[in-house]
Amino acid sequence: MTALNQTSLTRVLEELRAQNWTLNPSPDGQSWRAEPPDPKRKAVKFSARPSVLVPIIRELRDQGFRWPPAEKDTVPSPVVRSVPFPPKPHPDVTVERIGLAAVVPDEPQRAPLTLVKTPAPTSADEAFAKLKEAREYALLAGEELRETVTVFELAKQSRDGAQAVYDDALKQLQIAKAAFDALFNRPGDP
Repeated sequence: MTALNQTSLTRVLEELRAQNWTLNPSPDGQSWRAEPPDPKRKAVKFSARPSVLVPIIRELRDQGFRWPPAEKDTVPSPVVRSVPFPPKPHPDVTVERIGLAAVVPDEPQRAPLTLVKTPAPTSADEAFAKLKEAREYALLAGEELRETVTVFELAKQSRDGAQAVYDDALKQLQIAKAAFDALFNRPGDP
């Protein structure tokens, strides 16, 4: 098994620093501890020489890390972020009231996945490293798609439930209006 291209890990570490994460290497140099700038989030510990980068990026993103980094000239568009099911709602919002998994309002938005464009490879090792990086990107994009589909399905179920409640309320309104009108439209009244 070929080891992960160290450049990829270096890029992740550079982006962690750019996003104000605190990086601390272990005394033996075998692992890193990344502490997010938000003190409410958990620190992430990972190997200094990982064989696969996808689970590390996934764990970092769960703690607020934005990867891949947004291009310098563009503003990232908001992305729907799912929460684990059963949801852990925000204390001020009940799941029953909104019908969906509630998230903490001050949670940072996750930047959309974008493939970082690099120059064409010049050697077989470089081409293999790019292939491996593209595969990791595809895995992350697939996970993002599955999360988005789950959130979409939950929203669709919530909308269908709200529509049924609204339809029932309209029927109740018609019945109440008919009873009210019946009081004033009695036969024999002048």
